[in-house]
Amino acid sequence: MRPRSHVTLKGWKLALIVCFGLASSAHAAAPAVATSQSDQAGIQAEPIKPEVWKNASKKAITSAEIDELIGKELKNAGISPAPLAGDEQFLRRVYLDLAGKPPTVQEIKDFVADKDSQKRSKLIDKLLDGDAFARNWARYWQDVMSARLVANFQSRALQRPFERWMTEQIKKNASWADVTRDVLTASGEAKFDDTTGKSGKAFFLASHMGADAVVEQAAETARVFMGIQINCAQCHDHPFDVWKREQFHELAAYFARVRARLMRDPDSERVRFIGVNLASSERGGMGFGGPRGMGGGGEYRMPDKDNPRNGKVIHPKPLQGTAPSRGLKDSERRKSLVDSLVSADNHWFAAAYVNRVWGVLLGQSFYLPVDDMGPTARPSTAPRWRDSPRRSPAASTTSSSSSA
Repeated sequence: MRPRSHVTLKGWKLALIVCFGLASSAHAAAPAVATSQSDQAGIQAEPIKPEVWKNASKKAITSAEIDELIGKELKNAGISPAPLAGDEQFLRRVYLDLAGKPPTVQEIKDFVADKDSQKRSKLIDKLLDGDAFARNWARYWQDVMSARLVANFQSRALQRPFERWMTEQIKKNASWADVTRDVLTASGEAKFDDTTGKSGKAFFLASHMGADAVVEQAAETARVFMGIQINCAQCHDHPFDVWKREQFHELAAYFARVRARLMRDPDSERVRFIGVNLASSERGGMGFGGPRGMGGGGEYRMPDKDNPRNGKVIHPKPLQGTAPSRGLKDSERRKSLVDSLVSADNHWFAAAYVNRVWGVLLGQSFYLPVDDMGPTARPSTAPRWRDSPRRSPAASTTSSSSSA
């Protein structure tokens, strides 16, 4: 069975519990949240430790455990937790964060008047199941994937199909691993006027076209799906992190055999583009983005730093994990890349997802910038439960049937 993540697109309830204080009768303490920037500075944050991740429990953490861990860290730092949010404040926050809009006056009145002790938990479930949540967070992920794009025709034209497609993934509570797989293995025709959303999964790859497509796809894959900035290693070893130039181009080699081409309308007398075709080829190098030149057997070449016309044949290898077998087709290569990304041994995949969601809901992610969590980066704030991601909302990797 292929590796899958159970970090689902609706698996946010634990983060919301910590954010908004969904205190149950069994655990009625207020959420442990630092009350000021100076208070936060008292928490000693540490980088993610791969060895801790590998040995950590795979059992999903509970809200009570999160409160306990944060409370312990705050106590050690001599910080008092903030009080529980009031009903009106909670309602406004949760509506804006999940539905992307404030509650109506009537919704506020009804919620405040409700005496049910579980009303906050029930409201979150209701919003997570609503269409507004799916649309709001589909737009969020579209923003994430297009944050570094240079404006181009095809990316703008595919934004709406992507939002429709992503909305459906969220509505059916797809795992983040499955979304990642669909996005990075997309192929075939993607029509701009598609109203079904089926073309949307091509948005990520098709938005990069031309001589730099391959290196852009590699850099964006690391940034979006691993929270790592590796693009500095394209021309030289990364000056501030562990990444080597060859590692960058090994990642880029996964995309050297997929090519995005604009599709012309055959029925129009004028030049009119109606979509993008993501086509696979057994040839790499020139014409497929990235460094010029052909390697042996049509393999990808890393250009020589002194003379880019020359270069060294590079075979695909993930930033973390083992290289795939030689001689694989384009689709098989990209599938193997996704397998390594969503693997239970790749802590960056789950951590990057949680870092983003946590940052949106609390206003500050564990790592800043949110997409620069590299091995040498130190988190800006957060208790030590981050070092055991499988015992946190970052729980990842065996089944898509449960939520983090």
